[in-house]
Amino acid sequence: MTLATLEDVLQPALKSGYAVGGLVTLGWEDMRAFVAAAEAENCPVILQAGPGCRAHTPLPVLGKMFRHLAEGASVPVVAHLDHGYTYDECSEALDSGFTSLMFDGSRTPMAQNIADTLKIAEMAHGAGISCEGEIGFVGYSNGEQSAGTDPEEAAIFARETGVDAMAISVGNVHLQENKEGGLDEARIAAIQTLTDVPLVIHGGSGVPVEQRAKLAKTTNICKYNIGTELRMAFGAAMREAVKYIEDKLSTPIDTLGPETILNCAKTSMSSKIVGADSDFFARMVVDAATSIKTYNDYGDARYPIKSINILKSHGKSVKESQVIKGYALNLGRAAQGMVKSVKNAKIACVDFNLQKTKMQMGVQVLVSDPKELERIRQEELDITARRIKMMIDGGANVILCSKGVDDMALKYFVEAGCIACRRVPKDDLRRVAKATGAQILLTLADMEGNETFDPESLGSCAEVCEERVSDDDMIVLKDCKNTQACTMLIRGANDYMLDEVDRSLHDALCIVKRTLESEKVVAGGGAVEAALSVYLESLATTLGSREQLAIAEFAEALLVIPKTLAVNAAKDSTDLVAKLRAYHHASQTKPDKAHLAGYGLDLVKGELKNNLGEGVLEPALSKLKSIQFATEAALTILRIDDLIKLHPEEPEQ
Repeated sequence: MTLATLEDVLQPALKSGYAVGGLVTLGWEDMRAFVAAAEAENCPVILQAGPGCRAHTPLPVLGKMFRHLAEGASVPVVAHLDHGYTYDECSEALDSGFTSLMFDGSRTPMAQNIADTLKIAEMAHGAGISCEGEIGFVGYSNGEQSAGTDPEEAAIFARETGVDAMAISVGNVHLQENKEGGLDEARIAAIQTLTDVPLVIHGGSGVPVEQRAKLAKTTNICKYNIGTELRMAFGAAMREAVKYIEDKLSTPIDTLGPETILNCAKTSMSSKIVGADSDFFARMVVDAATSIKTYNDYGDARYPIKSINILKSHGKSVKESQVIKGYALNLGRAAQGMVKSVKNAKIACVDFNLQKTKMQMGVQVLVSDPKELERIRQEELDITARRIKMMIDGGANVILCSKGVDDMALKYFVEAGCIACRRVPKDDLRRVAKATGAQILLTLADMEGNETFDPESLGSCAEVCEERVSDDDMIVLKDCKNTQACTMLIRGANDYMLDEVDRSLHDALCIVKRTLESEKVVAGGGAVEAALSVYLESLATTLGSREQLAIAEFAEALLVIPKTLAVNAAKDSTDLVAKLRAYHHASQTKPDKAHLAGYGLDLVKGELKNNLGEGVLEPALSKLKSIQFATEAALTILRIDDLIKLHPEEPEQ
């Protein structure tokens, strides 16, 4: 066990002219990485549990984590409480196995800070551990200003508290992301002439690396607290990866020929149930996506795939699936007496009942004359009839209702030569409204309480007709006013087959959309990840700071993708990934091997091939977004590390 106190690691640093990193931890993952990095460099490490970490992980748990890592480490590990604000908090950390306490009384008057820190130091020294105090307030990058340390006050503070290390404010700032500032070296020199206590710099991420190294050798600064810099390194790796993809690995679709979009669709289907029929379905997907092409206000082409409705119908082979030009609804006319087709359709989208009006719950009407009762009943019928007449007189000849339509209402629609559909799903109603320019009517009531119908609320399309597919009827809207819409009709043997084909086609539509809008593709089969891994490893060796370790770990993590692909295909992942890395290293270091940048895994034959030339392609935008989102997810986990523990169920007696 190499568990150490703060004094154990700072006194040798003070004598030998170096500083030790106080690394701010946020969870088990970064704790473990910090200890591994310290072992690789053969240097001591201070694991710090700050307020952010303590907000979601209790001190007893953190103490056990720190001590567990120390037990297996080959270098000294300090379990350090960072920014303890109360005596009780420091006492709990002591009881939890921490070997160093840092009490922050820098916001209080000096006399109170000395008294409180002394109390903590006596408790720590009585237990055989170390104590760090702070004199002079270190501000935060969010705007909370620093109050610089007075050298004479620092000497008094060190002498009267007996702390093992003293945090000072000399131009340093917490949570600072840039290194444009620097420390006040004159103030540091004045402090150390009055006291020989090891000095600590909080907010070390904002201090230039060169100044850090210089002050560690020439002053009493023996500890730099570093947190922000370590997490920024992952962001730096992500930005470098994104830039490399955009500059070196992306290929415009125009340079690869007309089959590029089809190849992207086929690549997305290759591992799915429709993979055997990927040629057929890829053409369906591309036809559907290109048929809904539109332009935004800036003139950029957009492909709103939500305008594509996917209908599923039992029977026949999956190869009997087809693309229908127009938006189709998986329902038929509300009455057989209605016409089957309406040219120059005017569409009303209604989100209220077209049924006999009923009294609201809780309403009571006292009737003394039986004739009045009959008049009430007739008025209930007339209300719905007036609503229908207003819509028909307003020009509506197609009525799509999300709720019920009773027989009396259907009679009026049949007589007027209209098509009416009831129980239309609200998702379909919204899509039809968007495609045709209609407004969804929640009521016909106006501001005065009267009922009116505005013809401007009607949508339009060239034709609405009913078509029969297998045993089902469907309503098709053709040549919509606002946007082109289309429907993909999927055939298949059963629900499971249809659902799987539906998911596969949706994925392919998303891929085609991304490809058409970004106009750039990258090679698939792990080619991008392998290339980035090689590039970032090389980049890491050029850095002289701790960022090197983070970027190297980022590069290593990228290899999970090709390794997983090979393992899932029952191939030798070690051999294939090693060959893939060798190919991409050659492409990046030898000009005559630049063509190897497009090589990836061929999981059918278990070898490498030129995926860029063979048509195994992915949208460049999707690859960029996946790397960005994965990095953000990793950083979120580092910031907030919650543990969900399930207790085993007790067996029944």
